[in-house]
Amino acid sequence: MGAAQAPESTRDLAVWAGVIASADLGQEAPSASLWLDTHLRRGDAGTLFILRPAVGFRAKPWLSLHAGYAWVPFFDDSNASRRDEHRSWQQAIVAGELGRGVSLQSRTRTEQRFGPGEGVGHRLRQFVRLGWTRGAVGAVLWDELFVGFNGTEWGARRGYDQNRLFAGASIAIGASSRLEVGYLLVHLRRDRDEWVHALALNLFAHRRP
Repeated sequence: MGAAQAPESTRDLAVWAGVIASADLGQEAPSASLWLDTHLRRGDAGTLFILRPAVGFRAKPWLSLHAGYAWVPFFDDSNASRRDEHRSWQQAIVAGELGRGVSLQSRTRTEQRFGPGEGVGHRLRQFVRLGWTRGAVGAVLWDELFVGFNGTEWGARRGYDQNRLFAGASIAIGASSRLEVGYLLVHLRRDRDEWVHALALNLFAHRRP
């Protein structure tokens, strides 16, 4: 009998929850703005938390720029330990209405990742969101691609890193908030391919003067 082969991929069931808040400090563009998003992600291996504040500039009604910091601790169930990652990051968001309730958003984000070891990992994230709303409800489809510019000894990878694909529903909560709930499929390029099947819940809030 031959030796048992290791599985070519792993699968994880998870719950990802987030709150994403932004605020314009002026009534019209150009104006300063603030950003804060927090996330809690629970999977088979442990719990990930993200705290990501930023300051920004709303250059045009359709263009926003931000720069900030992120603290990303992971709580590992296998050995009751915590691993921290720190990031500086920058992003540009382009958003607009296409008509008939359809909206399109593009977010380009760069990250400088400081992990538990030597080296800084540089990564590009490209996010594209297509939304449709009718009254207080709607549908959402988005995809986010991660590409690393270099590798590090602590685990950052060069080249394709991961992809996230979401499909779900949106529900308006008041005039400036919405809840998006749906299915998130995450593919991670690791020593073995990893697939995460997640229930995703995200609350978005935007404040204008």
